[in-house]
Amino acid sequence: EISILAAGLAADSFALSLRDGMTFDKVTLKHALAVALSFGLFQVIMALGGCYGGSFFYRELRHIDHWLVIIIFSFMGGKKIIEGFIEYHAKKLAEKEEKENVDVPIVEHNIRAKLTPRLLILQGISTSLDTLVIGVGLASVKADMKTSAAAIGTATAVFCFPGVFIGKKTGDRFTDEAHFASGFILLAGGIKGFAEHMIAGA
Repeated sequence: EISILAAGLAADSFALSLRDGMTFDKVTLKHALAVALSFGLFQVIMALGGCYGGSFFYRELRHIDHWLVIIIFSFMGGKKIIEGFIEYHAKKLAEKEEKENVDVPIVEHNIRAKLTPRLLILQGISTSLDTLVIGVGLASVKADMKTSAAAIGTATAVFCFPGVFIGKKTGDRFTDEAHFASGFILLAGGIKGFAEHMIAGA
């Protein structure tokens, strides 16, 4: 179960790694490792932060833990799906306008020869904030904190390493799919956890 959740949380980081690969003038092993390891590290930090933070309030929340899980997972999953739809329709609109020869502002990507520590930190934080919230939900169901954080971080690194190279070849073609997959996985995880709790309490 945690492996499926980890894959869902890693999907957003994978989408950003595609865009990073697309903006590099040259993709090297060093670039891919830097992106994968930094994104994975921030996922671990945020997961642990959410888990440990949530554990402090577990005594007060234990009676509504199942409701908390479905609310958090449904909200985060729905948020990712909506983001995916917005991005998908924006992309389709731009393509339609281009075909109709309507003047569309051309956005030029800022080509980066190398990643800076500051950029990696900002990207790592932006892609792992959702994991901080999910960590609170994991704490409410007494999930193993270290195992969960390690699984999420590992999945993120494994997804993002090839993502940089794929982005160089295909651009951001698969970013919409990554958002949708992430959202549906989180929604399914929340519903599954709630259903198991209700069945066990029946």
